[in-house]
Amino acid sequence: MDTGDTLKEGEGMIQHIIPVYFLRDGIQARIETVQGDSGREFVFNAEDITLTNDMSAKVYIKKPSGFSCYSNAAIQDNAVTVKATTQMIAETGVSLGQIQLYRGNEKVTSFLFRL
Repeated sequence: MDTGDTLKEGEGMIQHIIPVYFLRDGIQARIETVQGDSGREFVFNAEDITLTNDMSAKVYIKKPSGFSCYSNAAIQDNAVTVKATTQMIAETGVSLGQIQLYRGNEKVTSFLFRL
């Protein structure tokens, strides 16, 4: 699946636009990155649910080594946005990721994407 990659004016940051699904498992989006980059931002568009102001979000990444990392993310315009951390893309190979949404004590997790 092709993602839309753009260069944000004036910020010098690459922004990856990625569709993400919570209700069905579709074709896994694949995000192409370079190991160790810190100037990338991921925008995960929720394709099959509506995100609300009372939700919070985290991005979960499981690396090829089996280690994992979490990053807090922002929710805006029905999308989850997170700046890439060096830990997210520290290893060569394919990492698997998911968006985790929280509202109170409830949690909902997206289907996988590849990083």
